[in-house]
Amino acid sequence: MKNRTAYRLFPAACMALALCSSPSLKAAQADLILDGVTVVDVKDGRLSPRMSVLIHEGKIARIAPQIASAGAAQRVDASGKFVVPGYLDMHAHPLNAPDPRATLKLMLSNGITGYRQMSGSPELLRARREGRLDFADSPALLLLPGTILTDTLAPTPDAARAEVRRQKADGADFIKTVGLSNRNFYAAGEEAKAQGLPYAGHMNMDVNVREAAKVMHAIEHLGPLEVMLLGCSREEAPIREAFSHVHIEPPQVGPASPAAQAMIARAIANPAMLPRPEQFRSLQRVIDSYDETKCRELAGELIRDGAWQVPTLIRLRTMQVADDPAYRNDPNLRFMPAPVRQMWSELGTQFPQRISVADRAVYRRFFDLQLRGRAGRHAVGGRASWRHLHIGLLRRAGRVADGAGGGLPHPDRRAGPPRLRRQPHPAAARRHHPRPGQGAHRGAA
Repeated sequence: MKNRTAYRLFPAACMALALCSSPSLKAAQADLILDGVTVVDVKDGRLSPRMSVLIHEGKIARIAPQIASAGAAQRVDASGKFVVPGYLDMHAHPLNAPDPRATLKLMLSNGITGYRQMSGSPELLRARREGRLDFADSPALLLLPGTILTDTLAPTPDAARAEVRRQKADGADFIKTVGLSNRNFYAAGEEAKAQGLPYAGHMNMDVNVREAAKVMHAIEHLGPLEVMLLGCSREEAPIREAFSHVHIEPPQVGPASPAAQAMIARAIANPAMLPRPEQFRSLQRVIDSYDETKCRELAGELIRDGAWQVPTLIRLRTMQVADDPAYRNDPNLRFMPAPVRQMWSELGTQFPQRISVADRAVYRRFFDLQLRGRAGRHAVGGRASWRHLHIGLLRRAGRVADGAGGGLPHPDRRAGPPRLRRQPHPAAARRHHPRPGQGAHRGAA
């Protein structure tokens, strides 16, 4: 991003514009004019201050230094505020909560106007068909998969192919994989490609990221762990061989006792607290053998094959640096349900008890390398609109311009015009840390 400091300010200082139609993002009947705003071009970072924006019938009709009132248009003095496209959360799990409405309202209040749900089920697909996922005051549900593919659900290549076809018939928008072993992974990916479904998710250590990119539409969490950066290692072959016979099935979400469900919830909240000695040795070898040139070459291959990266860096940091005091003291915790705060607090306390000082240092060094690693960064690209290109919305969304979507998220019209946020001090924005375990409903998957 060309204007990295300015970009950091936008989440806490913007009026986000909706990008797609949703029952919760309908335009008000009267036209809306925002006066005195700074319009942000997310393609090049250009700022256009002291502008007025006219929103007519849910679309941006005009952007100019001054716009005369027309009829019953509502005017909002937004001086000192930024106008940016609504944010898309491309890795979220709100619909897995028993009642997702509070989480969805919190997302909307932070400028998120659309999201990709990352774990589905036949029940959720049915609920969407019946219109039961059209919540009020909610971001738009953009994409929904079926049940996550694991070796339990798809134990053979034939079973993996059959499950992909079943989810296609059920209306899934994409196929999500977690923990599939090599043969099942590629069988599912090839079938998804044949069915015209995007294939997204996690890779195991027995999956080579270069080959996976040929069937995957999106790689989540940079692998996760060392799977992506292993492709940047000078010792890639011997490290991969050491793990060639290791396979760990992810926790299965389904009927279980309350105690088992609580254990699964904790494991999903921070799987980094379930370490294996060989895992830290592998991470250390990847750190020690990192090759910048090889990483740039890998990035080129990922771009060529169209394998998008959804790095979820906040998620990775809260897993791997879970004992950072900033998480426990973050004022945003007040927005989270008390049981979630309690679980995060306990996990943060237990993290240094379960992970040695030396191993915590490995995690921290590895996270720093993930931030610096060129493979994920180059493959993602440096522009905020990549998320809209990722799901085919770029022509009608992802920008503040004439004809783009312009419905404003407003939780309660009776409360008057939308509340606008003041611009924070740049230093405060740079000091901000992500919330602990951000997204209890976003989970590790």
